[in-house]
Amino acid sequence: MSAVPPPVTAGSSEATADQRESLRWTGLEDSDRWRLAQTHAEVRPALAVQHFDCPLNTRLADDPPPALVRLLGRSLRDASVASNAAKAVGFRARPIADDPARRACIRVDGDLRTSASHPSGHATVGALWGRIMAEVRPIRPRP
Repeated sequence: MSAVPPPVTAGSSEATADQRESLRWTGLEDSDRWRLAQTHAEVRPALAVQHFDCPLNTRLADDPPPALVRLLGRSLRDASVASNAAKAVGFRARPIADDPARRACIRVDGDLRTSASHPSGHATVGALWGRIMAEVRPIRPRP
């Protein structure tokens, strides 16, 4: 876990700056950007393939290849194991835990509200899926 920096310390200037920045984004709730963030936060493999439609110039979301959905599902589990192991090293509360009235752009249950936020599981799987898709279908120059 040495590759993952520790979370910021509660009460530190970094934590205060993070909270201030997080609060700044509440003005986007229910906006088009908010709805786009909800779409981009989707990690169910059969639906998450849509994230790659534009960069790959395709429509995977219309008929997701079963083998790709299985690959994304397996790698989602691997990414979750890795991020959860790193989260066990140091706890950082999510903004929605610091402020129970705070809304999140992802589906929230009791476990998510109280689980650690660092490192981000969504960011971990997003980075992994980006690497996988780059290997599965590398970008080629246009003719």
